[in-house]
Amino acid sequence: METKHLILALVLSIYYFIHSFFLHPPIKSFFIKRLYFNFKVYRLTFNLFAIIGLVFIFLYSKQISEPIWFNSVFLKVTGILVILVGVFLTYKSFKNYNIKEFIGITAESTDTLQNNLVVTGYHKYVRHPVYTATIIIFIGYLLYYPNYTSLILLVVTFLYLQVGIYLEEKKLIKKFGKSYENYKNSVPKLFPVSYKN
Repeated sequence: METKHLILALVLSIYYFIHSFFLHPPIKSFFIKRLYFNFKVYRLTFNLFAIIGLVFIFLYSKQISEPIWFNSVFLKVTGILVILVGVFLTYKSFKNYNIKEFIGITAESTDTLQNNLVVTGYHKYVRHPVYTATIIIFIGYLLYYPNYTSLILLVVTFLYLQVGIYLEEKKLIKKFGKSYENYKNSVPKLFPVSYKN
């Protein structure tokens, strides 16, 4: 692994930090209430910069790709299948969310029915199925492109998700209280295994 790979890991870590920073409730509240952004403008702007950032990281990563091990048709096919599983899981998991609100097309919902704790579908098996799907997609990408770049993307993303989940669950405990604590104690974080995490 060379300096350029460490730079990629650092840039990706900074990107994830900024991502979490602007989703942090006090920061979001500051922009929406103090600077008079409305939720839709804030969310659309946030998503636009998130996409642009990812495109730049992806373009840089393509410049420094060096193989870790021998690639083969079998690995490529396996990688595609794993990615498809991740995409399917993402699609099914997002059915429990308001996509228009997530993107920023509509305002943040205050409807109590929209704000109920979701424990159905894949949420019965893991607390964060979208993040599980993200890890699966990155594993598939590593199999399809077995290089240092893919490995860095997988490792840094996995580590970031641990931080992201911690911050997200603090908000969920504040919002749902004992209901979320009970859910957290009975359902695994990312993988449907028996140990508590």
